[in-house]
Amino acid sequence: MSIVKTAETFNNHFLNMVDDLQIQTDNDASPISLLKNAYQNDFSQMNIIPVTEGEIQIIICSLKAKDSSGYDGISTKILKICNPLISKHLSYICNKSIQTAVFLDLLKHAILKPLYKNGDRVSI
Repeated sequence: MSIVKTAETFNNHFLNMVDDLQIQTDNDASPISLLKNAYQNDFSQMNIIPVTEGEIQIIICSLKAKDSSGYDGISTKILKICNPLISKHLSYICNKSIQTAVFLDLLKHAILKPLYKNGDRVSI
């Protein structure tokens, strides 16, 4: 099987499995109420610790400064330069997303690149 055919097979699998995972919900239902309805057992209390501006700054500082960018088109070099200006806003967005269980659609995308390890490149 060629690499292109393998990639198409993976792509089709993940595209089709979304239909199987779709859950019909009310727009007013909270994520917690959905979980409670789906699982009748009691949940232990979970405390959500907010993300701090300092943690965001540390994470951005730990990234390698590169000109290449991901799906969002923002390079890590730009993130590092803007770190003091955006870390407060990023921490707010992260905390709001966690509190509401709503995540931006752009944050749900990734660029996947298969890496050749060894063996015959043509047959898989």
